[in-house]
Amino acid sequence: MKNNIILGFLVFVIGGIGGGLLTSKSWNGVVYFYSSNQDRVPSSIDKKNDFSNLHGAALIKASKEQLVSQVSILSTDSSVGIELGHFVRRGLNGKKEFACTSLKTIQLQFEAVGISVNGKIPEFQLEGPCKPSKDLNRISALWIPKDKLKSEKPGDLELSYRQGNPITIKTHGVSGEWPTQWRLTGIKLYDNQHIKNIVVISNEELVELRKNNPILIEL
Repeated sequence: MKNNIILGFLVFVIGGIGGGLLTSKSWNGVVYFYSSNQDRVPSSIDKKNDFSNLHGAALIKASKEQLVSQVSILSTDSSVGIELGHFVRRGLNGKKEFACTSLKTIQLQFEAVGISVNGKIPEFQLEGPCKPSKDLNRISALWIPKDKLKSEKPGDLELSYRQGNPITIKTHGVSGEWPTQWRLTGIKLYDNQHIKNIVVISNEELVELRKNNPILIEL
């Protein structure tokens, strides 16, 4: 019996190596193993975040609500992070998948609060990879190294930071000094391989979804 158990374990491990690095995560208490290319999903998940039975307008609506309703702003002494909600849907192959499996890039748009330069509001764009967090109900945070950013001379910039989740920051219309408060005005998740595979949330939709409770970050 002991030998059978050991043999079964070895088959499991070898199978994992053949299919890529095995990682364990949990979704509301359900623990499962999946390969590093995210090609598996749990057989039992929280139904409220499983949109695999939705299509068209219903899927778009549910996806946007989940992304926005679960937003969290995280902060350390030197960085600020933004987490979005995560969900399961049907992929282009018809199989269940996590949103980040094919929507591999997140783009967030911000505008400065209470500041304008020559009548124009400074803008800030943050872009980085879409990856599941340890809590699969959330997308792994994109972190802004605010100390490093504020050490740059304000202006129209494009900056890349590779520590942790790699991100790219673009600023426009910033002059004089860095604004300290920014409001989220747009969210986009997209697939570089299929331009129609995209989720976009406009400023107007954010206002409606947040019930006039804006998402703010402090730099």
